[in-house]
Amino acid sequence: MKLKGIRISQGSLKGRVIPLPAEVHGHNAATPGVVKEAVFQIISNASPRFSRNVFFDLYSGSGQMGMEALSRGFHHVWFLEPEKKRFLQIREILGSLPGEKNSGLLKTKAVEFLSRFPENAPREITGDKTLVFFADPPYSFAEKNPEHYAQLMDGLLAITSALPAQPALMILQIPYKKKEYAGAAEFLAGFDGKIYSYGKNALAVKISTG
Repeated sequence: MKLKGIRISQGSLKGRVIPLPAEVHGHNAATPGVVKEAVFQIISNASPRFSRNVFFDLYSGSGQMGMEALSRGFHHVWFLEPEKKRFLQIREILGSLPGEKNSGLLKTKAVEFLSRFPENAPREITGDKTLVFFADPPYSFAEKNPEHYAQLMDGLLAITSALPAQPALMILQIPYKKKEYAGAAEFLAGFDGKIYSYGKNALAVKISTG
């Protein structure tokens, strides 16, 4: 049976089904459930008070990761989605959620947002908040556009350099099959965090304690 939606697994919105994202340029994949749970377990281990975390869903797609964060009580969630169809779908879903006031939606690309972040940090960013950046670029980038990973990492590291006192957690979902993984090797070679594998997927995790 073809999957029609993604179910929120925990929190105030538990059980709600999020529609699959509109297909754009042949891509409509979503973060697998086991990887999603691993992401939030990693966040819980690093910064367990979710009400003090600001979540950035940098490649929103369906918006399921950001909505999961909203459901689990994060202080604020930002959704980034440059494609019009997906942007409008996320906006419609957010409009129906009780926690909409704790979220923001931007029609922009992740690397562009990160490049402007140090000068234009959202107002929710204060010293007692932990910034959680979740990035799940299309896996085709590992082979066809590996430099995107370097741009993404440069943007994230620029934030930790510009805001050295700000606690931050960076989680990148990447392909783990060797053929695809090789395209991001240059990016990962300079990555000083940890990498956890989950079948064909992996999470690269870096923590900055501020």
